[in-house]
Amino acid sequence: MKPAARLALYGVALAAVFGGALLAGNTLVPDALVSNWTSASENEAMEHGGSR
Repeated sequence: MKPAARLALYGVALAAVFGGALLAGNTLVPDALVSNWTSASENEAMEHGGSR
């Protein structure tokens, strides 16, 4: 197989893996969990003198 074709196939496979992970994350992780985690990390940053 030619190197250009191998690189193209690798790029397609890589995009498929990351796309699948993105879809799985959006499906499996509820929005409420994300917003609770975000607010908890912002509160912790403020307690430790963060700039947020």
